[in-house]
Amino acid sequence: MKKIVFLFVLIIGIVPCVHSQSIQGYVFFNEEQSPVEYGSVVLKTLPDSAFVSGVITYSKGQYTFNNVEPGKYRISSSYLGYQESAVNIEVTNGSGVNMADTIYLFSKSVDIEEATVEADYIRGKELVDRTVYSIPPEISETSVNGYEILRKLPSVQVDFNNNITLNGSSNFIIQVDGKERNKEFLARLTPADIKSIEIIHNPSGKYDGSIDGVINVILNPEARMGFSGNIVGVVKPFNRTFAFGNAGLDYGREKITYYISGYSFRQSLAQNTDNEYRFKGNSSLDSVINLEGNGDFLIAASAINTGFDYYINDKHNLSINYSYKPNKINTELENNGSIYVQDELAHQQDYSNTNQTKSGESNVSIYFQKEFNKPIQEFTMESNVYWFNSDDENTFASRLYPVGNPMNADSSSYVEIIENNRNYVSSKFDYVHPLGVSMRLETGYQFYYQNMAFNTENTDVLLSNKFNYNEWRNAIYLSWMWNIDKFGFMATIREEHSDIRINDSTSTSYFTFLPSTNIQYKINSNQNVKLTYNRRIDRPGIYQLNPFERLNNYQFISSGNPYLEPEHRDHFELKYSLNFKKNFISPFVYHTIISEKIGTLNRLVTLPNSDNLFIRTSPDNVLTGYEQGLGLNSMLGFVKLDGKVFQGHFNKYSDGNTTIDSHDYFSYNLSGFVFYQPIKEILTIYSFGMYQGVRFDAQSKTISHPVYGAGGNYKLDNHTFAINWVFPGIKDYTYDKVITETPALYSKTSNNFDVRYFVQFVYSFNFKKGKSIKKIGHKSDIESDTKGGGIQN
Repeated sequence: MKKIVFLFVLIIGIVPCVHSQSIQGYVFFNEEQSPVEYGSVVLKTLPDSAFVSGVITYSKGQYTFNNVEPGKYRISSSYLGYQESAVNIEVTNGSGVNMADTIYLFSKSVDIEEATVEADYIRGKELVDRTVYSIPPEISETSVNGYEILRKLPSVQVDFNNNITLNGSSNFIIQVDGKERNKEFLARLTPADIKSIEIIHNPSGKYDGSIDGVINVILNPEARMGFSGNIVGVVKPFNRTFAFGNAGLDYGREKITYYISGYSFRQSLAQNTDNEYRFKGNSSLDSVINLEGNGDFLIAASAINTGFDYYINDKHNLSINYSYKPNKINTELENNGSIYVQDELAHQQDYSNTNQTKSGESNVSIYFQKEFNKPIQEFTMESNVYWFNSDDENTFASRLYPVGNPMNADSSSYVEIIENNRNYVSSKFDYVHPLGVSMRLETGYQFYYQNMAFNTENTDVLLSNKFNYNEWRNAIYLSWMWNIDKFGFMATIREEHSDIRINDSTSTSYFTFLPSTNIQYKINSNQNVKLTYNRRIDRPGIYQLNPFERLNNYQFISSGNPYLEPEHRDHFELKYSLNFKKNFISPFVYHTIISEKIGTLNRLVTLPNSDNLFIRTSPDNVLTGYEQGLGLNSMLGFVKLDGKVFQGHFNKYSDGNTTIDSHDYFSYNLSGFVFYQPIKEILTIYSFGMYQGVRFDAQSKTISHPVYGAGGNYKLDNHTFAINWVFPGIKDYTYDKVITETPALYSKTSNNFDVRYFVQFVYSFNFKKGKSIKKIGHKSDIESDTKGGGIQN
C-alpha cells in the first residue's frame, strides 16, 4: 500500500514536469512592421503535420502554447488578406519557455520584393480602437526630430512653432509607450527612437471625458547600453530674432534607462492691431471708434524633462518623470484712433497697454505596469502632481479728448498685479482581463483634484478681487472589446462625478454618463470600414467661472459666470480606410449634436460716474444645435493631405436680456505636407501649408490667415542641416481677426505680426555610443531571433 501511495505521488510530481514546456512568439505584419492583433496561430507536429492546438494573437502580436510535449513543431499564422507564414521550433524536455522566431505576414496582393519597396512609405493599419502608423527607417532618416515625424502623419498638424493639433483640434493628449507626457517630451526623441505612432480618434472610457483624441508614440523595443542623445539648434536671424535650442541625453544600463532633456527658445515679434467698433441703436448712441496700434511681443520659455524607465523584469516596469517649465512674456502696445458721432469726427483717443508675465510649472508623474502570466492581462497605475504659479503686472493708461483740444482730456490709468497659483493631483488605475482568445474587459477608476487661487490687486479697488477654485472629480469606466472573423466591436461606459466650490459661496455638483462604441468591418487586409459613436463633455474653464470683472482695455470689461454648466457633444462618424500600393486614404463623414455649448455674450454697458460705453463680455450656455461634414486623412506616397468641410446650425437663444437668432454656418480646414528626396536618405526638400477655417461663437466669428512655407534638409552622417522659409511673400500675418455683430454693436478686431524674412536655419546632431539589446515590449532582455530580425513589439 505504501508503495502504491509513493508511486501515485511520484506520478503526480512527474506529470507537471512533463508538461511544463511552453512556446511563446510574436506575429508581425511585414510591410508595416506592426504587431498582428487577433491573428490565427496553429501548432502542428513534424514531420506528420498533426494538429496540436490553435490560439489567437493579442494586442502586441504575442501568442502562447502551454503544456507542450517535447518534440519538433511547425507554427503557422494567418490573417485576413495575408499569406500564411510559418516557422519551425524544437522543444526539449524541461526547457521551460521556448521562444519561437517571429512570424512575418505578407499581403496577398504583393510579393516579398514589392513589400520591401513599400516599406519606404508610411502606411496606416486600422484596428477597432485605433489607427497604427509604422515609421520606416527611410522616413526617420528624412526627419530632424520627433516633431517632424508627426508632421508627416495623416490627421496630425504641426506648425512652425511645433504647436500640434489633431484634425484641427488641440484637445488631445500625448503618450509615449502609453505614459502621458507633455509635447516638450517629444523633443528628446530622435526619429530613430520611434517605431510607430498610434492615433485614437474615438477615445474609450479609459480617457478623460473631455479628450477628443490620443497620440501614442511607440518606441523601438530595445535597451541601449551606453549613451545616446541629440542636439538641435534653430535660429531666425532676420527682422526680429528667434532662437531655439534643444538637447537630450539617455544613459542605458540594460534594465534601466536614465534620461534628461531640455529646450529653450526666445521669440520677438513686431505686433500691430486694427480695431473698429460701431455702436448702434438710437441716434444718441450711434458712434464709430477706429483704433490702430503698434507694439512688441517677446516670449522666452524653457523646459526640462528628466527621469528613468526601469524594466524590473518581464512582468513589471516603473517610470518616473519630472518636468519644469519656466516662462516669460512681455507685451507692449500703443494705440491711437478717432471716434465718430453721427458720422462726424468728435474725439481722439490714445491708450497704452503693457503686460509682463513670469510663470513656472512643475509636474511629477509615476507610472507602474504589471503583466500577468495570461496574455493581455495587466494592471497599470499612473499618478501626477502638478504645480503652477505666475505673476502678472499689467498697466493701462488712456486719454480721450475732443478733436483739436488735447488739453481738455479725460484721462484714466491703473496698475494691476495678479498672482495665480494652481495645483492638481490625479491618479488612474486600469485593469485589463482577457475573456478567451478574442474578447477582453477593461475597467478602472480615476481621481482628480485641483485648486487655484487667483488674486488680483488693482489701483482701482473696485477691480481688486480674490478668486478661489476647488474641484473634485471621480470617474469609473468599463470597456468591452471583441474581435471575431472580419468584425471588431468595442463598447465603453464611463461615469463621472464633479464637485466644484468657488470662494466657499458657490458650489456646483453634477454626474455625467459618457458612452462610446466602435464597430469595425475588415473587408480585406487593406480595406476597413469603421462606425463610431461617443459622448464627450467640455467642462467650463476655470477662468470662465471667475465672476469678478476685469477692465481689459478702454472698450472691454470681461467677467466669468460661476453658474456655467458643462457642454456635451454626441458624435457619430463613419470612416473608410484603404491602403493601396504606396498610398493610404481614409475619408470620413460625421454628425455631431451640440448641447449647452458655452458661448460669449457681448452687451453694451456704462459704468458708474462715466458716460463712456463699454463692451461687457461674459460666457453662458447659449448654443444648441448640430454640426456635420466630411473629411479626408491621406498619405499619397510622399504627399500628406488632410481636410474637412463642415456646416452647422445653432438654435435661437433668449434669456430676456439678450436674443440670438438661429443661424447656420459653414467652414473648412485644410493642411498638407509634401516632401521629396532628390538624393535618397541625404537630401530632402519639402513644402507645407495649414489653414484653420472660420471658427464660430454665439455672436462672433474668428478668422486666421493660412500658415505655409518650404524648406529642405541635408544629412551628413549624424549631422543634419536644414532651412525653412515660413510666410514667404507677405508682411503681416493675421493671427486672429474677430468679427462680432449684435443689434447694438458691430466690432472687428485684428491682431497681426510682422513676419517678413521669417527664415529659420536648423542644425541637428544625433549620437549613439554603446550596444543595443533586443527586448520584448521594453520589458525583458531576451535575445531570440536568428531569422526574423529580432523579437519586436
